[in-house]
Amino acid sequence: MPALKIGSDMSMQKMLFSFICYLVLSFQPAWATIITATTSNVSGNTWESRYTINNNTGSAIKWFTIYFDFNHYSNLVYIPTAEVGVDWDVFSVEPFLSSDGFVDAFSFGDGIGIGQSLSNFVVRYQFSGQYLPVMQSFEVYDPDAPEPTLLDFGDVEITAVPQPQALWLFATGFICLLLKRRGPVPLIRCRI
Repeated sequence: MPALKIGSDMSMQKMLFSFICYLVLSFQPAWATIITATTSNVSGNTWESRYTINNNTGSAIKWFTIYFDFNHYSNLVYIPTAEVGVDWDVFSVEPFLSSDGFVDAFSFGDGIGIGQSLSNFVVRYQFSGQYLPVMQSFEVYDPDAPEPTLLDFGDVEITAVPQPQALWLFATGFICLLLKRRGPVPLIRCRI
């Protein structure tokens, strides 16, 4: 009997230890930068993305870069907004040959504090892809290191808002106008 008791005590200790490990590991914070974007069509193949940079890391973000695939993006233009203050230095570099274009942002101020976000970071561009613009990547750097040091990287989570085609809008309006002018459709009586 004593051997059975020792075995059950050992399995109980293993289960308790496993449960404690599970609790400790499940409450660890996720240290990551999350960049989301809402993308909408301006006109033709001109699109505009409004980015939100969420700082879930262990230090302030003062330098980040968003990349644009050289196969599909061109004419990158950063649009200044009130949310991105004067302490941010932002410039864009066009895609060239097989090199991706990018928009680079560097803060001379406090940057994006831990647990804070920077919203309404706007970039307008030409998109030549077949579908909606959905693939972009980013990198976050440490500006205080002697050489640029990569702190974080990932993909931008994009929500595309497609605009209805102007021709379809015109056709729908024209058909509605014709139906309204025509009035009610008379009933036809048939004799059998």
